[in-house]
Amino acid sequence: MFPKFMVTLVMVLFGLGFLDAAHGKEKITWPYLCYYPVIICENSRVVGGAGWDILNLMWENMPQYDHEAVLLPIKRILKDMKEGRHYLIYGLYKTPEREKYLYFSLPCRISTPTMVVIRKDELQRFGMGKSVSLKRLLEDKHLRFLMFSDISFGPGTDELLKTFGKAENVYTEYRTDKMNQYALDLLLKKRIDYFLALNGTRHRAGELGMTDEIVFIPIKEQKDYKV
Repeated sequence: MFPKFMVTLVMVLFGLGFLDAAHGKEKITWPYLCYYPVIICENSRVVGGAGWDILNLMWENMPQYDHEAVLLPIKRILKDMKEGRHYLIYGLYKTPEREKYLYFSLPCRISTPTMVVIRKDELQRFGMGKSVSLKRLLEDKHLRFLMFSDISFGPGTDELLKTFGKAENVYTEYRTDKMNQYALDLLLKKRIDYFLALNGTRHRAGELGMTDEIVFIPIKEQKDYKV
């Protein structure tokens, strides 16, 4: 068995060598997260999404194994794998910390640059919607920021979150379910001033009828697409 653990970010995997096929049909466990539009869920049940289609494509091309999909929080997935549990997972961002105990394949997904989400009536306070510096926002003690534990936003952003994570104006949330709804609710109730957009934030805001009440602003620290 390898000392690290394989994380799949690739369209199709063939010839996995870490399972011993000599003992019959082995089972591979695939943990997944519900996050629109990659994997779309209703009441914790998968109903669609490009990510789910990719998983099914991989399973079809690996008939020599049994495949089990398990819905788990990201915090639990990372904890299990760090402790030695063998999983294959699709769509996980590569970070220096994760590379210490995970193997990453070639990327198959590209994400848009990270943006901050604010209330529309606060546009002037945030530069009228132009690109803003996340570092400067975090340094402003009068602005309350919400961050989610164990969520990666890629290079240029993760480092800032780690640096300012203990600041008095930064609120860390450890939940891993209904994150968009939770963040939007706090924002509109003015309990926070901004947060970083997650997968599906815009879609969830539309479902909740909040589209006209929020604004997405790009950050200067991350202008490129993420893989």
